[in-house]
Amino acid sequence: MITKEIQDGVLIEGINLKRATIKEAEECKRIILKDIKEGRIKIVINLYKCEFMDSTFLGTLVLAAKKVGKLGGALKLVAPTSIKQTILDISGASRVLPVFQNTNDAVLSFKIN
Repeated sequence: MITKEIQDGVLIEGINLKRATIKEAEECKRIILKDIKEGRIKIVINLYKCEFMDSTFLGTLVLAAKKVGKLGGALKLVAPTSIKQTILDISGASRVLPVFQNTNDAVLSFKIN
């Protein structure tokens, strides 16, 4: 479900699901929170393969972003336009979760900030 790679000190977690729903949210939350506990505070979640995301899965990402933010880090998303324009913008989550079109831009943003 989740692939991991490190690029310039940033953990990139790829969500390899067409539909990210309540069914997958708990497992995703466990994995991301474990990574945070292990000291990963610069995280990019790549949702590019995802065609749909429900509010429970989105809540998991917001929770992780808040947790990593308290530790001085950040969680950023790579999402296709369809995901960004629907649930992220409508819910207001795009104010908490910066969204990028590709992983390179998301990783580079950690150097800029």
